Amino acid sequence: MVRLFHIHFSTRTILAAIGDTVAASLIVFSVFYLPGFTGNLGKYSFEVVFPGILLLIFWLWVLYTLDLYDTKALRSPRITLQHTAIALGIVSLAGVLLLNVFPNQHLPVGRLEVSLVLFAILSVGIRWMMDWSCMYFGFGERLLILGSETQIEFVRQAIRDNPHMQIQAMGCCELSTASNDALKTLYPHVSTASRVEQQVRIHRPHRIVVSQDTSLDEATERILLHFRSRGIAINTVEEFSALAHGKVPVDSLKMSALIYGAPFYSRSIWQALNRMVNIVLAATLLIIFLPVGIIIALAIVLESGWSFLYSQERVGFRGQTFRVIKFRSMRSDAELKTGPTWASKNDPRITRVGAVLRKLRLDEIPQLWNVLLGEMNLVGPRPERPHFVEILRQHIPFYDLRHSVRPGITGWAQVMAAYGDSIESSRLKVEYDIFYLQRASLSLDMYILFRTIKIALSGRGAQ
Repeated sequence: MVRLFHIHFSTRTILAAIGDTVAASLIVFSVFYLPGFTGNLGKYSFEVVFPGILLLIFWLWVLYTLDLYDTKALRSPRITLQHTAIALGIVSLAGVLLLNVFPNQHLPVGRLEVSLVLFAILSVGIRWMMDWSCMYFGFGERLLILGSETQIEFVRQAIRDNPHMQIQAMGCCELSTASNDALKTLYPHVSTASRVEQQVRIHRPHRIVVSQDTSLDEATERILLHFRSRGIAINTVEEFSALAHGKVPVDSLKMSALIYGAPFYSRSIWQALNRMVNIVLAATLLIIFLPVGIIIALAIVLESGWSFLYSQERVGFRGQTFRVIKFRSMRSDAELKTGPTWASKNDPRITRVGAVLRKLRLDEIPQLWNVLLGEMNLVGPRPERPHFVEILRQHIPFYDLRHSVRPGITGWAQVMAAYGDSIESSRLKVEYDIFYLQRASLSLDMYILFRTIKIALSGRGAQ
C-alpha cells in the first residue's frame, strides 16, 4: 500500500495511474508534438502544447470517473474492457471537438483515432499485466498478527473484506494470557519476545499488527521497537482497522486513543491557510456557478413558486447553531404534519426539480455563502439539525467530536458512504468523520473535493 493525502491506496491503483500517465503522455507527444506530425513546432508552440495537454488531462479524468482506478474494477477484466470502450468513445468525441476549437492544429482525425485506440489497448494491457504480476509473483504486503484469538480473527476478516489492499496474513502469534501461562509451564525457557522474533524471521513481514487487549512484557516491547527501527510498520488492531476500512469503529474505540495527539482544531498558521483557501475557492465557485444558480432558481420558481431558497438550523462548530442555505428541493409544507424527519429514497416530498438537484448535489451551491461567512468549510463533517443531534448523541459514542471543526459542504463520510437516514447509518458516518478528524489536512481536503466532483457527476448516493 502507498500512503498519500494521509490515507492508504492500493499499489495496483497507483501503478495503474502512473502507467496511464506515462502511456498517454508518450502518445500525446507523438501525435501533437513531433515536428513530423505538426510541422514547425516553434511557430505553433501554443497551438501544439495546449490541445495535447487538455486531451491528456481529459482522458485521465474520464478513466477516473469510470472507476478504472477503483481496485474492484481493476480485478475484473470484463469491467475493465467495458469501461475502457466507453472512455474511448467519450474521448474520441472530445478530441474531434478539440480539433475544431483549434483549427490550426491540422491533425487528421484518423490519426487521432488511431492514437486513442492504441492508448486504450495499452491501458487495458497495463491493468491485465499488473493483475498477472500480482498473481504470479505474489506482490503485496506480508502481515504478522500478534494477539488473542478474537483479535486475530478480527484482523483476518478485515483483510478478507478488503482484498484490494493486497495484504496476506503470513503468520499469527497468539498472546492471550491463558496461552502465555500454558507456554511458560511447558516451555519456561521460551519467552514471548523469542516467539515474536522467530515469527518475524520465518515470515519476514512488512507490517505487524498487535492486539491491545493483551499486555506485553518489556522484552517484547523492546523487540517490536527494534523491528520498527528496521523498517517494519507496527500497528494496533484499531489502527489497522482504520487503515483497511477508512473509518474508526466507535463501539470498540477507547478514550485513550483519542486523548493523545495533535488537536483536531488549532489556531496555527496552517489553520489560517486552510481558511484562506476555503474563502478563495468558495468565492471562485460562487462566480462560476452564478449562471447555473440563476437557471436553477428559475426552474424552482416555475414549479414551486418564488421561494427558491430556504434556510434551516444546523449545529456547527463547537455546538453553535447557524442557518444553512440551500436551493429548495422539497415542497414548502414537507414537514408541516410530520415534523423533522430524515429524507428517504424516493421521498414523495421532493419536487421534480429537487430530485435532479439532489442527484447532482446542486442544491448545496448556496452553502458556499455559509463558507464565506465562516460558518462552514468546503470539507468537514456534514452539519446535522438540532433535533437529530439530541437523538444521535445519546446513541452514538463520541458523536460531539464532529463539532470540533467547522462542518463542511462535503466530507470524508459523504464520499465513502451513502446518505444517512437512520441511527445506524449515522453511526457509520460518525466513524468516517472521526477517521477524518484524526487525519485532517489541506491535501486530504483537496482529495475529498476531487472525489466529490466524480460522485456528483455520477449521481451516486443521492437521496
